[in-house]
Amino acid sequence: IVEHRMIDDDELLSLYSVADLSWCCYAPERDISSGVFGRSLQFDVPTIVRENSLLQRQMDEFGFGMAVPWQQPDAAAEHIVAWFDEPARETRKPPTGLGNEFNAETELRKLRMLLGQ
Repeated sequence: IVEHRMIDDDELLSLYSVADLSWCCYAPERDISSGVFGRSLQFDVPTIVRENSLLQRQMDEFGFGMAVPWQQPDAAAEHIVAWFDEPARETRKPPTGLGNEFNAETELRKLRMLLGQ
C-alpha cells in the first residue's frame, strides 16, 4: 500500500523507534551533516554511511553502523547482509545510549509547550 502524503511527527518518530538500520549514504557532492543521521543517533539506530565521508567520521566518533563504498551496490549489500548475519549483533550496544533515555512523546510534549501549542 502506498499513500502519497506527509507523515506527522509521531509517525516519523515511531519509524525511528522500530528501524533496524538508517540509510545515510549520500553522494560525494553532498558531504554534509544530516538530520536523518542525527535523529538515528538519538534513537540508537545503526547508520549506513558512505566510506570516507563526513558522516563516516561522525559515525566513528558518535554512532555505530557501517560505511559502504559509493556506487558499489554489491559491496554495500554484502556489508548489510553481514551486519544481520553477525552473531554478536544481538548483544551489540550503541555507544551513545541516547535511545534508552529518549522518550518521543515527552520530547514532543516539551516542544509543543515551547511553541505554545
